[in-house]
Amino acid sequence: MGKRTDMKTGTVDTEEMGQDTKQGPSNSEVILGAAERGFKGSGYKKVFTDYHTRAEEQINKDQVPDGYRFYVHRYFQLIRPRD
Repeated sequence: MGKRTDMKTGTVDTEEMGQDTKQGPSNSEVILGAAERGFKGSGYKKVFTDYHTRAEEQINKDQVPDGYRFYVHRYFQLIRPRD
């Protein structure tokens, strides 16, 4: 069967640069601020809706493995905007 595969895994934080129009905070700034306030705010609602819609599109296209779909749905339940 061959040698065992060495799974050297880990995570790496990355940040992509986009065109900054100086017309408001970035998505990461909106998410960080909302997390500090308990997932509240109109800006957060918009970012959440955009991300949630994109995740649902990927699930519907079978881009997310079946075993992870529950976790994706649960994640968005936990971070949904609060009133």
